[in-house]
Amino acid sequence: MSKELTGLEKMAWRNDQVSGEETEKILELAKSCLEVEGDFVEFGCYKGDTSLLLAEVLQGFNRIASVENYVEKSAKKLWIYDSFEGLPEKSDADKSVLGENFRGGELYVTKREVKERFLRAGLPMPV
Repeated sequence: MSKELTGLEKMAWRNDQVSGEETEKILELAKSCLEVEGDFVEFGCYKGDTSLLLAEVLQGFNRIASVENYVEKSAKKLWIYDSFEGLPEKSDADKSVLGENFRGGELYVTKREVKERFLRAGLPMPV
C-alpha cells in the first residue's frame, strides 16, 4: 500500500465483502479520480463498508481542496444506493457456479444501519 494510504489501514471498520487487496485497489482508483470532475457513486452499498472508505478518501480530499481552492464552492459528494431488501430470488439467467453461495434475501441490511455507521464514524452522510 502506498505511503499516502497507510492512515486508511487504521480505520475502525473492515470490509467483510471485499479482500484487503481489492480494498487497496478501490482506494487507489478512488484517489486517481479525486481531481476528475464529478461525484462518487456506489451501487449496492450493503452495510456501507466500501462507502465508509470512499467517504474517508473524499473527506480528506475535500479538506485539502477547500484550502487549496481545487473545487469551486462545493466539494465532491458520495452517492450510495441499495435496495435495502437483500438479494432478489435468482432467475434462470442468474444461476451459475459463482452464484451458488448466494440466496434470495441474503445481504439484507436497513438504511438506518448504514446511516448509524456513518454517524459512528464521524463522516459526512452520503447523498
